[in-house]
Amino acid sequence: MAEDRTVKVRLSRAISVGGTVTDELTMREPTLGHYRIFDALGLRADENGRFELTNVGSLAHTAVCELAGLTPAEAAQIPLGDVFKIMEAALGFFGVSLPTGLTVSQP
Repeated sequence: MAEDRTVKVRLSRAISVGGTVTDELTMREPTLGHYRIFDALGLRADENGRFELTNVGSLAHTAVCELAGLTPAEAAQIPLGDVFKIMEAALGFFGVSLPTGLTVSQP
């Protein structure tokens, strides 16, 4: 069986994970079993071909819990400024990067 791909994400501030203080998360490649990440993507193109990404918080939270193995309490410690780094890492597994002209909408 092939080895899983991983991506490291450096946080702007250290958090406590399993009793260890770290400023780096290792996210593993998602499988179909991580369907919640697909559901959380919310990536859409409008009629002008511009991309819109919704559910920013849900994607980042789901990605770190599912792919980095964090508990919800551990994920809650992550500085909000690191959300786009986490999203970029998660989207990269799908061959997608944050598009130019990205807009983030709130529900």
